Amino acid sequence: MSLLVTEWSKAQPGARVAGLATADVQSVSGVKDLVAAVLEHGLVVLPSQPLAIMQVLAETVGTAEVVLPVEHRYPGSESLRLQSNVPGVGVNGGGHYWHADGSWLPRSMDLTLLACIEAPSEGGTTSFVDAAAVYDDFDDEFREFVNGLTGSFPNREVLRADLQAMGLNSQEMLDRTVDVTHPAVRVHPYTGRRALIVNEVWMRGIVGMSDDAADPVLSDLARRVERSSFRYVHRWTAGDLLIWDNHRVLHKAAPPPAGTVKTTVRARVPQLADRWLP
Repeated sequence: MSLLVTEWSKAQPGARVAGLATADVQSVSGVKDLVAAVLEHGLVVLPSQPLAIMQVLAETVGTAEVVLPVEHRYPGSESLRLQSNVPGVGVNGGGHYWHADGSWLPRSMDLTLLACIEAPSEGGTTSFVDAAAVYDDFDDEFREFVNGLTGSFPNREVLRADLQAMGLNSQEMLDRTVDVTHPAVRVHPYTGRRALIVNEVWMRGIVGMSDDAADPVLSDLARRVERSSFRYVHRWTAGDLLIWDNHRVLHKAAPPPAGTVKTTVRARVPQLADRWLP
C-alpha cells in the first residue's frame, strides 16, 4: 500500500489522500497510515470511495456509534446515519453552525466519517476550521482568558427541543443524555495540542457567568472561528469520503439551494482503538 497524501497548505486544515483501496482498510499498516494522516492534518479527503470502504473503516478504527433515533439509520446498518435535504429521507438539515461532533458529550467523538451519495450542483458546502491553529494565533492575554473559561452544555433541554422539532420522541436518547461542562480550550487526548472547541447550539453558557455576561463572550468566540483564515471549504462530489479529528477541527454545513439534492451518510467513532494510535 502507498497512500499519496497531498496537504492543501499550512494555513488550511486537511489533506487529499489518494491510493486507498479495499485491501488497504483491511491491513494493519493501511489503517495506521490513514489514522496518522488524520491526526497530522486534522481532516483527510478521499475522492471516489465506495460506501463499503467507509463501513469497514468505521468498524475497524474503533467501535462506531450506534445511531439513534432508529428512523435516521441508513438501511441495513446500526452505525450509519442517513442525511438529506429530501423530506422523509433520514435527517433533514442540521449542522449549520460551528461545532465539533460530540462536543456536548462527556467525551467528544474522536473521528467523524462522512460520505457523499448525491451532491448538489452548487452550494451545500462544508467548511472546516483548524481550532488548534485558531487557539495558537491568539495573543497571550486572550489565550490566558479563554483558558479560564468553562462552557455549560444543557444537553437534555437542547435535545428535547431538537426531537420535538423533528416530530420525534426518543425517550431512550433523553435517558442517555446528561448535562455537562467542558473547558472552552480542550487538550487533544493523543497529540496534546490545545484547541478552541465551540458549539454554537449546545454550548449555552459559561460557568460562573450570568447569561448577560456569557452571551457576548460566546458570540465573540464563534465570531473568531467564523473569521478565521485557517479554513478549508469542501465542495462535494458524489463518492467523496471525508474523515476528520473532532479534537482539532470544527465544521459547519451550508444548506444546499432549493431544487438541489444533497445526500450523505455519516459514521462517528467515539474512541480510537489503541492499536491504531501513533
